[in-house]
Amino acid sequence: MWPNVLKLWRAVPAFVVAVVTGWMCPEPLGAQGGAAAIVPENAQLELLFDGGFFTEGPAVGPDGFVYFSDITNTANSGMQAGHIWRYDPVSSRTTIFRSPSGMANGIIFDLEGRMLVAQGADFGGRCVIRTDMMTGKSEIIAGRYNSRSFNAPNDLAIDEAGRIYFTDPRYFGHEPIEQPVMGVYRIDPDGSVSRIINRAGMPNGILVSPDQQTLYVASIKPPLWYGLNALLAYDLAEDGSVSNRRVVVNFAACDTSYPPGLFLLIFKSQEGGPFNGKSSSETSSG
Repeated sequence: MWPNVLKLWRAVPAFVVAVVTGWMCPEPLGAQGGAAAIVPENAQLELLFDGGFFTEGPAVGPDGFVYFSDITNTANSGMQAGHIWRYDPVSSRTTIFRSPSGMANGIIFDLEGRMLVAQGADFGGRCVIRTDMMTGKSEIIAGRYNSRSFNAPNDLAIDEAGRIYFTDPRYFGHEPIEQPVMGVYRIDPDGSVSRIINRAGMPNGILVSPDQQTLYVASIKPPLWYGLNALLAYDLAEDGSVSNRRVVVNFAACDTSYPPGLFLLIFKSQEGGPFNGKSSSETSSG
């Protein structure tokens, strides 16, 4: 998201792909039949909140509130410890839900309505936690891999089998980097954690396609934009493994001064279930 701003569409269909930040090459929009095919013509963009430091990860909870992270880079925020805000669409009020947040970044809700949070570096938790929204209690569901701390979990996605996928880049933070790669991981329902992608540049946004057959990963490498800056797609098998990496959008080819930030969100509404958001070549399994 843009620093200091959280912007949300007021009315969205049951399923919508929304461009929410940055610049985008014209080809993908044209391929979808233009912007009107993605965003309804009568949709209105409304500023709901502008009191954050660097807002990220908006997700609608089973209670109807919108939760989002505020990543307060300590070197530039007076050592603020990160926050999760909660927006009430009825009262239009935004209040603190959790602070400190463990430098929360991506937020989603699982199939049971529990909050999943990717906590980053810079005095953050560097793990993935799950919160029971009824009791308020949280548990760590991915804290280390191969006995080493993660780099800085960034974004999450979940499939219909309840498997959780998350990216693990490092953009800032004083903590030593212990993992040999900036990878993509999967948490299975039995609690086991697997690294499923080793080569995805600097993985940021991630999502599972509605048909459960594709995993999308956005590789974003600021500030110099060297290396891989692209929206990647992988075939997603029934067991949660991936293969056949390809580039969907090459940000480096965009006719702009620099590639976009994380810009793609998929919202999926299921009857009787939570409203889940998020939020994001060579042929290879990683």
